[in-house]
Amino acid sequence: MKKFIALFSLCFILVLLTSGVPKSSSGSDYQPISKIVLKNSFDPEAYYQRQCTFCHNTSGRKAPSMKQIKKIYLDTYQTGDVFIKKMSDFVLAPHKEKKIYQGDTGRFDVMPSGMFYDPEKIKSVVKYIYSTNEL
Repeated sequence: MKKFIALFSLCFILVLLTSGVPKSSSGSDYQPISKIVLKNSFDPEAYYQRQCTFCHNTSGRKAPSMKQIKKIYLDTYQTGDVFIKKMSDFVLAPHKEKKIYQGDTGRFDVMPSGMFYDPEKIKSVVKYIYSTNEL
């Protein structure tokens, strides 16, 4: 009886893993579960576009552009690891003493603190900023 329950459980798990769930867009009616998991994973570029560019856009009205900030960080911190650590630390806990952008003195204050809480997500976004030319 125990073997039957174990075999039944294994078959049930296999059916769940290989089955699909309804798709919302056109095309086939079902999509593998693995695709859905990938769709729900964290996307640093999308997060950057959604969260950072509201202030750090090319207009420079609310804050310096990310392109300007990236240039200063690259000039100040030559290695990627240090760049990522320093920018991540600043974003997670912005403070006047850690501010390296000195352009437009008086026009821009330090970004508000407490906006971002997840160090791993912020590190992923900063890695995206470091690696992209699309700012």
